[in-house]
Amino acid sequence: MGSKERLLKAVSLGYTVDETGQPFGPKGRLALRNAGDGYKNIALRMDGNVCNVPVHRLAAYQIFGEKVFDPKLEVRHLDGNFNNNSFSNLALGTHSQNCMDKSPIIRQEAAENAALYRRRLTDTEVLALREDRKNGMEFRQLAAKYNISLGSAHYT
Repeated sequence: MGSKERLLKAVSLGYTVDETGQPFGPKGRLALRNAGDGYKNIALRMDGNVCNVPVHRLAAYQIFGEKVFDPKLEVRHLDGNFNNNSFSNLALGTHSQNCMDKSPIIRQEAAENAALYRRRLTDTEVLALREDRKNGMEFRQLAAKYNISLGSAHYT
């Protein structure tokens, strides 16, 4: 079951979030779970499986409706705190806007960490990659050939 389906199923079963960001189920207040990605989730049993539903997505659905499913938009935490799911702290925006909600220190740390794991191509390799792309090579093939990430193959 995809994330959209899980969210809509949770709504249909009566799960909600109040204005302070506290989730509630049909029987009352729910405990929050940390799924390991920094976001708070609620666990629901659906079709015999336990599924995580992110609290910020459930709250955003209540505020913004179907717009939360727009693939060009993300749910933003305006103060950069993933644990603050209050309605006043949530907004929809682009990935860039979402990144800018983080503190400058966290953004700098993320950039430094990414730079440690990124393989830089020489100018010659970039030209060869572009030529391969022009000749019909797919991004996956380029990433494998040049030992770079798929995102780097797209960007180059």
